[in-house]
Amino acid sequence: MPPSSAAGPAAGSGPGRSFALWFAVLAIGLAMYLPTLHPSITWYNSGELVAAAMTLDVPHPPGYPLFTRLANLAVRLPLGGEPAWRVNLLSALLGASGAGFFALWLHRAGLPAAGALAMAVWAMGFATFWEQATNAEVYTLEVLLLSLYLWVGWGPTDGRFGPGRAFALGCLTTLGIGNRPTFAVLALALLPRWQEIGLGKRLDGRTLEWAFLGAMVGGLPTLDLYLRLQNPERVLMDPLVGRGLDGFWRVFTAADFRKALFVFPPGELLARAWAWVQFMAGDGGPALIILPGLALWHLARGADSRPASDGQEPTAEQSPVEAARAASPRSWLAARLEPAMLACLWILLVNSGFVLNYNAFEAQTMLLPSVLALCGMSGLGVARLTASHPALGVFILCFVAAGGVLLGHSRLTPRDQEAVRWAARMTAAVPRGATLLVSNDVEFRPLWYLRLAHGFRPDLTFRLIDALGPEEIEVLRQEVRTRPVLGSLVYPPDLRALLRPHFLLEPAGFLTRLRPLVAEIVDAPRPGGSTLRLSDGGTLSVDTPQIKTWPIATAATQGISESRLRAVSYDYTLFPAGDSSFQRVIGAFLVDAEGKPPQSRGVLTAYDLHRALDMLPGPPAHLQPNYGLRLHREFVLPADLPPGTWSLRLLEIPIVSTSPEIFPTGLPDETLLNLEGATEVFRLAHGLGDRPLIRAAPTWEQLVAGWRAPDGAPSWLDLGPLWLD
Repeated sequence: MPPSSAAGPAAGSGPGRSFALWFAVLAIGLAMYLPTLHPSITWYNSGELVAAAMTLDVPHPPGYPLFTRLANLAVRLPLGGEPAWRVNLLSALLGASGAGFFALWLHRAGLPAAGALAMAVWAMGFATFWEQATNAEVYTLEVLLLSLYLWVGWGPTDGRFGPGRAFALGCLTTLGIGNRPTFAVLALALLPRWQEIGLGKRLDGRTLEWAFLGAMVGGLPTLDLYLRLQNPERVLMDPLVGRGLDGFWRVFTAADFRKALFVFPPGELLARAWAWVQFMAGDGGPALIILPGLALWHLARGADSRPASDGQEPTAEQSPVEAARAASPRSWLAARLEPAMLACLWILLVNSGFVLNYNAFEAQTMLLPSVLALCGMSGLGVARLTASHPALGVFILCFVAAGGVLLGHSRLTPRDQEAVRWAARMTAAVPRGATLLVSNDVEFRPLWYLRLAHGFRPDLTFRLIDALGPEEIEVLRQEVRTRPVLGSLVYPPDLRALLRPHFLLEPAGFLTRLRPLVAEIVDAPRPGGSTLRLSDGGTLSVDTPQIKTWPIATAATQGISESRLRAVSYDYTLFPAGDSSFQRVIGAFLVDAEGKPPQSRGVLTAYDLHRALDMLPGPPAHLQPNYGLRLHREFVLPADLPPGTWSLRLLEIPIVSTSPEIFPTGLPDETLLNLEGATEVFRLAHGLGDRPLIRAAPTWEQLVAGWRAPDGAPSWLDLGPLWLD
């Protein structure tokens, strides 16, 4: 028979069988997740959340009080040597447990146990679900709370709605809202079920009292958030943010993030919707789109499978559920969809609609409720389509679940501690006692976690630079005179333009160093250099390039193979023919013995691209004829660059060559749902700073062919061999 919300689980199922189903999903989930746990933090929120767990600080809005309290307990466990690993373990337990309760809900809604188990496993095998369940992130807690809420709230068809169930439902509601306020909208998914079973007529005063008491208990983490926000020693957010009731409300409701909602024009929104389809099919398999669509199509065109008794009086032979159906008119949609299918559809529309309209880094990680909804719709739809052959339906669900797990495993990111490696490599070239300009979203969080967990580089001062005004610039002017000040200048996007009028911006390893505005003027090129003639008549006299090496600190780099950072360093003297010479775009590219430049994810990785004016506020005012300006450049080398003979090639790139096909604004292979975030992380990890991205080409000739000027391909200097051991 097709799944029916009235029928409930198969006869003979009870607490024992329910526990067996939940435990089976939990065991399968842990078997998947434990071997693939990230050994430490990853990018984005991971380092921030573990730091908050260690100190009970408050992470970014809405504050996640329940998760950070649970994570605080996790970091105290005598397991493993890395606090982040213990929080990653917590995420795995939450994700597998949540999938188990999701299976229980599907089974309670009428899906056979084997089919419910398969759909839960399919959800756990979804690549992004897998990543979030093996990383310190909050989204598996949302899965657990939502699945528990659906299971508990899927009340019995008759009898009293017991006080225990009412207490649990009230508690889960406020716990879910306290974790993410959008849970309040997702919770409306149970309304069709409650209407079906006539819940309103079965509630008495005592039941409501228990529900209210549960809501008060579930609100305790939110009260905890308010109290923690009053701590003036907080670091992860400005300690002035969140003070008092008004500040608490702004944090709890993520008021500052609301400006990122509903910002996309219709065309971009359609592009994001298509990216959503590609993302779901790519991470879970095409069946995750096809099966729900097929189920909805079948139900929409098929006959009403439910009693067609709109507005009729109930009869003595009708069950309580049928009586409730008969007593209330039903819409065309409700006449064709069981409450479980309606619940899944509501969760899908609310969650995906929110994410598609929200401009945020890693927006796709918020789609786990949609993944549950699609899996639920697939299971319920296949069960209905194969109602006359239930064994076939179970086979189909098990088959797609197994394929989804294999696909998800193949799409997992390497467990190579990239964020930790970046922090260790980036700081290798930073002088002791320096100040680092870092953005709070991506750069600060790994560094702060490593300092808390391992005492990493206590000599460094971190200055958050998400915005820059005149007062901050004056502070930096004073600081540059007394100590090294460096930053990636990746974020905010206009940071270089804000700093350039006040500082000489000189590359230094992964970063850019801010120096006082003192230019080095010379009257002759240094001996032994090579000369590149510019298109406007100016010349570059280029010194022989060098390979610079710095040792990598070992305090926080367990399991990391690199022991040093390498960079190509070169200096040149610009003898301008006029102010236009300072606008010339100069490129320096590393190529191997066969002329192939290093590349990753469709873009180049070991190169420099700049104008002299990227480093200066403007052309030197009193540069006399035949005098030149000395400039220093360097760029880091990828850690996995193989040993051998490499060459550095220098050329002027015509200004006319600015096509996005040559200079993409983001990673060519990244989903539109996370294009900006993934590109920022890529820039940081590869030390590209704010340089333009360059689309990869298999050979040098193909690379420069895209920069062909009207008078032919640009000429270049080959600055000799560079040996990398």
